[in-house]
Amino acid sequence: MGTLNLIIKNSQPIFIDWAITTKCHLNCVHCRYFRPSKDKQQKIKELSHRQAIDLAKQLNKISPQWILIEGGEPFLRADIFEIIEILKPAVNRNNIPIYIISSGMDFNQQLAEKCQQINVKLMISVDSSVPKTYEQIRQGANYQTMIKAIEIAQSYNLLDSINVTLQPLNYSTGEIDALGKFAFANNIRRINFLGFKPNRAQAKGILPTTNYNKVFDTIANISEQYQINVQVDEPFFNAWTKKMNYKIKKSPQAQGPIVAEEKLGCIFGEYLFIEPDGLLKPCSFSPLSYNEIGLTTIKSIRDKTNRKGKCGKCQYQLICGGCRVRTFMLTGDWHQSDPFCPL
Repeated sequence: MGTLNLIIKNSQPIFIDWAITTKCHLNCVHCRYFRPSKDKQQKIKELSHRQAIDLAKQLNKISPQWILIEGGEPFLRADIFEIIEILKPAVNRNNIPIYIISSGMDFNQQLAEKCQQINVKLMISVDSSVPKTYEQIRQGANYQTMIKAIEIAQSYNLLDSINVTLQPLNYSTGEIDALGKFAFANNIRRINFLGFKPNRAQAKGILPTTNYNKVFDTIANISEQYQINVQVDEPFFNAWTKKMNYKIKKSPQAQGPIVAEEKLGCIFGEYLFIEPDGLLKPCSFSPLSYNEIGLTTIKSIRDKTNRKGKCGKCQYQLICGGCRVRTFMLTGDWHQSDPFCPL
């Protein structure tokens, strides 16, 4: 755990995101663990029960603002609730719940009761409110099963939000407006939009800059029209709202682990992502680990004044800074200007 101790000492991450398993009912096209065929198995090993428990104990040395448990499908890990029980002291200092991202495919009243008992909040990945698109993106999923999971989560007051990963199949004003109507009709208070970024498995699927303005405008409009909270996991979204003079609906409960508003813009290196095998990364999309990048380089990346090109001269530099992983994947330079910035 030497690397973890160095990370704690040097950055005190405000956000812990732990993918505890690659096991899943589905094979979503945007997933970092996407399997091109059913026969191709992931080579990533998972921590043993004892290793996961030991890591959870180590994480209690941190006082993060948020802890997020994901996968794969986290409920497919048999010891998930034991892990969460050990992690609870870390967030109890800030009096906040632990969050789980789920597909909802096997979510039932028994799981809901357990989540309620240990103060867990649920995010359900939806990606589209159009059944055909939903099942095209979330391969192996059933639209009606997802709806039922939302209903169960709401009946136990567990549903925090729904998640939408923007990608070519749902990247349209029609799809986004339909999500607003869906959230309003189902009394869903928040939608988290996650920008698709190239990762170690996929370099394709990222979106053209020319459409960002139109899509951001539609997201802002559904927030106003349907009176729902929207969070957008793109560093330049807040800068865009300032430039366009948009005011996005927020409530005292609007913050959450998808967009940590304590730190505006790209928070590369200011949160800790943990792979199922325990590998520690400065971002969930990063192709390299903390050890591979090095703490000195990560510290330099965290300083937004070290940006080059347009990012280095931008008036919104300190509240944005561009996506560092996307920039590195497309330019080979952690400090370069984000090629996809719409500003």
